[in-house]
Amino acid sequence: ALAAVLRVLGDEAVASTLLGEVVPVTRHASAAGREGALWIVRYLTRDDDFESALVPDALAAVLDGLADDAEPVREAALLAGKQLVRSHGDDELAVLLPSLEGRLVAPAWRIRAAAATLIGELLCLVGDAKRVGFSERDTDDALGDESTAAAIEHAIGRPAWRNILASLYIARLDAVAAVRAAALEVWKTLVPSTARALREILATLVKRLVSMLVPDSSEAADAESGR
Repeated sequence: ALAAVLRVLGDEAVASTLLGEVVPVTRHASAAGREGALWIVRYLTRDDDFESALVPDALAAVLDGLADDAEPVREAALLAGKQLVRSHGDDELAVLLPSLEGRLVAPAWRIRAAAATLIGELLCLVGDAKRVGFSERDTDDALGDESTAAAIEHAIGRPAWRNILASLYIARLDAVAAVRAAALEVWKTLVPSTARALREILATLVKRLVSMLVPDSSEAADAESGR
């Protein structure tokens, strides 16, 4: 009801309420308050006229919610994220995709799984694809169409597409089954040939895996100095 009222009042009311009242409540001590705020975010972002400048703030609230300790809050955050992607994925691809890809290596496994799911929603929208079923025991783990992969590569560029594929493949190797399953479903939906995809992303994949094994320079400096 509040979301409907705000839409009637116009963009200025939506922006001031979202930033000044709704987003802060997504970090409230009460789980019920956080959940309610995320439901408002979901319904506000359904509007095609939702300002593009507000998308990063809405996404930040969603990502915080995905890491919440309370399951109802996480569920509300995932639904809000799906709504944000479906309503604004095409126009805000450059904002949404890098933010979600970065969460594939988040410390919390629930965020990694949710990020894979939302990346799938986003890229299915871009490539006009429908999700396929998955099983970790399947021998044929690439069922995507060539046209889907080509559309996504055209929309985001070849380097970004290869980075996404590398990120998804690494997520397929995750220690947590839920993350593996989410990443595998996206992979099966979007990738026409696993063998060909791996040949194309091999250099990127190796570089990413090595970087995950090597501590960053500040950690190495601390270790050498005995701190």
